[in-house]
Amino acid sequence: MLESIYAQLHEGDSAKVPVSRELPALRARLAMEERTQRENEANAITALGAYQRFRIRNPAWDAAALDALELFYGRIHFDPDRRYEVEAEMLAKFERASALGCNDPFVKYTALRAQNLHGGVSNSLLAARLKSAANEMSASKYPESRKCFASLVYGETVGFATNRQLNDDLNEAARQIQAAETALLHVIPGNEIAVKVKCELAERITSVAWQLLQWVPPEQRPKVDRKAEFDIVFPPLETACETAGRTWRTPRSGAT
Repeated sequence: MLESIYAQLHEGDSAKVPVSRELPALRARLAMEERTQRENEANAITALGAYQRFRIRNPAWDAAALDALELFYGRIHFDPDRRYEVEAEMLAKFERASALGCNDPFVKYTALRAQNLHGGVSNSLLAARLKSAANEMSASKYPESRKCFASLVYGETVGFATNRQLNDDLNEAARQIQAAETALLHVIPGNEIAVKVKCELAERITSVAWQLLQWVPPEQRPKVDRKAEFDIVFPPLETACETAGRTWRTPRSGAT
């Protein structure tokens, strides 16, 4: 991209000034895109690696499940230009793995993520299925980072739903968010996921925890020590950022 900009700089004086003014922003955007691409590739590697190491082993579905996971993490999930027909192909791969008897919790959880991307699944049905998947992930041997994502996604599905019928799931969602926080505390000292992702997870957890609280009638809301909750997660994150040589502004103390 920058090469084409530089070429324009030599086409005429009229192009030089406005294009040259954009170069710093373009460089910053390119650097951000490259960093995001590296992080996405790292996530795909760790996700597929987790399946290879901790999966429920069965030759009947191994190849089909891996095929579906590779398409989701390597091609679909982070592709802003994904098309409907490619998503349909992805869902077909997960359905094939399921038809072959696949009961691996990570595959089942990722299949639900794929269904949500494709659309057509109601929040109530998605929440019910994600609750089961999150509980299965929590009981599995998969890494804490993957358990954290599963619990968080279920909590977000309930917390940010507009369907008040999901209120029955509030207690379970709150428990899953607590589980996500506990899993994150195990993840922070390690190197499995990028520091940026750890920070984003912490912010998503606190955001959905606050949202879940808003669903509860004021007279029934439990008292929450915001500072205590804040102090559990964010100081370790600051240490992780310093160790990685990254700068990250800690949210205001007391955020939930």
